[in-house]
Amino acid sequence: MKDKFIRIISPITAAVAALLDCAAVFLCVMVIQKIGNKLDFWQISFCIITVASVIIAVLYTKEAFSNGVNFRENVVEFVGIDEDNILEYSHIVKAESYKDTKASFKKKITERFSLLIIALDDGTQVTVNLGYTTNKTLNQILSNLNSRIK
Repeated sequence: MKDKFIRIISPITAAVAALLDCAAVFLCVMVIQKIGNKLDFWQISFCIITVASVIIAVLYTKEAFSNGVNFRENVVEFVGIDEDNILEYSHIVKAESYKDTKASFKKKITERFSLLIIALDDGTQVTVNLGYTTNKTLNQILSNLNSRIK
C-alpha cells in the first residue's frame, strides 16, 4: 500500500498557532513603522524581542503541524505523539478508538482526548493518546490502520 501521513492537530491548537503567527506579524509591522532615524537601546531591544517572537511563532506552528500518524509499507509511526511510536502491522491484531463525546461539566480536560487502542499479538495492548482530534480524523486513522493490518 501507498505511504500516507494523517496530520493530527486539534482545532484549539490550530487557533493558537494562527493567533501567535498573527501577533508576531503585527508586532513586526509595528516595529518597522516605529523605527525612526535614531536608534537607541530600547528600539534595538524591541527589535530583538520581535525577531525572537517571530522565530518562536514559526517553530511552534511547524511543530504543531508536523504531528500525526505516518502509515508506511510495513509499520505505522506516531510522529510527535508517543515515545514508543513505531509498530509493525504484522504484530497488530486489532485496533479500536475511543472518544468521549458526552456532555459533562465535571470531566477533566484530559478525559476528552481521543485514544487509539491497539491489541498486539503477544497479548498486550498499546494505548496511544492522540489528544484533541475531530471525529473525522479519528475515523480516518482507524480505517487506515484496520485496512493495513492482516
